[in-house]
Amino acid sequence: MQKFNLHTHTFRCGHASGTDDQMVLSAIEAGFELLGFSDHMPYPELHLPTCRMFYDQRQEYVDSMKKLKVKYQDRIQLRFGYEAEYLEDHQELLEQLHGEVDYLILGQHFKAIETNPAYELVYDYDAYNNDEDVLFYAGQIEKAAATGWFSLIAHPDYFMLGRRTFTPACAEAAQRICAVSAKTGIPLEINLNGVHYGQHEYRISTADPTSTETTYAYPFRKFWEIAAAMRCPVCYGWDAHAPLVLQDFSRVAVAEKLLEGLPLNFISRSPVE
Repeated sequence: MQKFNLHTHTFRCGHASGTDDQMVLSAIEAGFELLGFSDHMPYPELHLPTCRMFYDQRQEYVDSMKKLKVKYQDRIQLRFGYEAEYLEDHQELLEQLHGEVDYLILGQHFKAIETNPAYELVYDYDAYNNDEDVLFYAGQIEKAAATGWFSLIAHPDYFMLGRRTFTPACAEAAQRICAVSAKTGIPLEINLNGVHYGQHEYRISTADPTSTETTYAYPFRKFWEIAAAMRCPVCYGWDAHAPLVLQDFSRVAVAEKLLEGLPLNFISRSPVE
């Protein structure tokens, strides 16, 4: 069993449950030796109460995490950070938040933030994305890795949530993302929360309209075939939004079945110590 998890959310994001202490206690009961909290990165201009903490909550988050480290220091290693996006126009903010925490994981959920006085929206890859978007997504990950700020690339196959066809552009994006991981040593996360979204019918070949299969958006086997071939470092991420998710090892079994036979290069130690 993998003894660490770096992808854990808190109630502050608005779509997770349980207290900070409950998350820690559940992790201890599950046998984890290191638990990393990585709640969604806050943005000053975004006020989305069901998506992520408000910017003015970040100090309370940091203070809570520091207290937990001391409280449970004899029972488990605790680290904290953010699951953050890389956006060209938010690099200064990203660098600031990176300096306030132990680590960052890259969870590239959206292409851009679109705001005006009437609404707050993001161009989210899970709503819909085309081939151009997929290649832009790969470019964001390449640029993020070049900063040296990220310890893990979360759900690198996330873009398949907003698609129903794995095109040559998807294969190219996967190759570029895996090349980044192989070159830098930043592990790719096999995200165990993808099962939460259920299965969908995907076309695997644009040349053959009958080449369909019903599967999860992530882990998406075609992506991980490329990761295996390129010997990228990989690990599991529970992406826990409730304490008992940390004890749900049936999700590992689902991922193992989806990826059966692939010679994946699992790391034995946490990239965050």
